[in-house]
Amino acid sequence: MRIIFTAMAIAGLAACTTPTEPVSQDYQRISIEGEKATAAERALCESVGGTVRRAGMRGWEHCIQDMPDAGKTCSDGSDCVADRCIIPPQEGREYSPGETATGICAPTDEIFGCFTRVTGGKAEPTLCID
Repeated sequence: MRIIFTAMAIAGLAACTTPTEPVSQDYQRISIEGEKATAAERALCESVGGTVRRAGMRGWEHCIQDMPDAGKTCSDGSDCVADRCIIPPQEGREYSPGETATGICAPTDEIFGCFTRVTGGKAEPTLCID
């Protein structure tokens, strides 16, 4: 199980290696290439309404953006701008992988923390990324 989580985390981080990655017409993921944002990376992040802040275990700077569809009910990542349909953390119960679930579109594009994605109306295993 640990290998699966590690592979998923690496795949998620690998997707963040390009300076910009269009996801939809209204959203553009902005990546910071090093430990600290360059002036150009910071300006690009702020130009799309993002905030540069330290995140993750290493404490490197990341561009964190609020999502326009935050909190919208979803049953799959394809229902959300940033492809992140998650079970609300405040729901107060854990879901078993494969259990029928309804989620919400993630409030931000921050990849760190623990969350349970919803894909095809089913809960996936909880994933923690730091």
